[in-house]
Amino acid sequence: MNIEKTILESLAYLRDSIPQKMEPESPDIEKIPRFYTNSKTNRLAFPSMYGQNGNPEKYRFSEQEARFAFTAILETQNDYYYSVEAPTVEKYIFSDDGKIVPRIATKDERVDLKNPKGQSARVDVCLYRKNPLKDSGIADRPHYIEFKANNPAQSDFSKDFLKLLYDFPCGQNYFVHVAKSVNKRTIISVANKYFRALLAAEEGTKDARDEAEKIAEFRSPNKLIIYLCFFNDEDFKDTIKKIQKGKSPDSFTDFVRTTIIETEMKNPDGAKKEIGTRYYKESRSPAEVYNISVTLLSELDCPMGGEGSKNAALSGIKITIGPK
Repeated sequence: MNIEKTILESLAYLRDSIPQKMEPESPDIEKIPRFYTNSKTNRLAFPSMYGQNGNPEKYRFSEQEARFAFTAILETQNDYYYSVEAPTVEKYIFSDDGKIVPRIATKDERVDLKNPKGQSARVDVCLYRKNPLKDSGIADRPHYIEFKANNPAQSDFSKDFLKLLYDFPCGQNYFVHVAKSVNKRTIISVANKYFRALLAAEEGTKDARDEAEKIAEFRSPNKLIIYLCFFNDEDFKDTIKKIQKGKSPDSFTDFVRTTIIETEMKNPDGAKKEIGTRYYKESRSPAEVYNISVTLLSELDCPMGGEGSKNAALSGIKITIGPK
């Protein structure tokens, strides 16, 4: 099974499920919609979010819909088993004295009888090989997949990137990030958070690496593939035009990559607070640790969706992050 194809198919499934418009408010409480859906394509529904007057003001769009769209497609395949909210192999410390400091706990911290530290985190979806003995030397946990929606806090990205890059050596993991709309500010904000999360992830292994070097070399990071998908095609096209400004077609993906690896920290104190003071180095760049490439989703072999689909390529970008 091709994991990328399955992810792209699930994103097309999600895109085609999004309601086209909200229904008007109704004075009759019994007629207020409890959910919204595009029933022409599939059965995925988006629950209503209610205002003070009891009428729906909007529908929820979250990572949960993205995750269940993926598992719905996965159920039609026959190559992997999967679990949700799977415990990680490593033990993590995500806060220290009330501060967000994502890092892998050392062995000494884990076995400290008086004050043990570190606990297993959770992975949104973990894939398992149907027959782990068939391919000699290949782990039975070949892929982790995390899902995010919209533009959450920096800590959410930092914790997920640490797990995906440095937990059980899967080889290749995935981060599926979805949003309904986009503009240039969105691209810059998200790319900045990716920048900080990549630095925080690498620095979050420092204590474990220092301990491991006493007995063995600490392993290289897993490969991470990010799918950042937007579900407003016109917004995305407009954003590309504003960033390109008549330049070459590659100028948009170059802009995203440059923002990720060469972000100017205009607010160093804020960056220190978001990443954790001990893990922030103003002069660092993720390019010192990772190879990073950016591709438009429209350039991939994207599935077009099923019956009733918009029959269009996905809007967004694929970011591939690998060890040096």
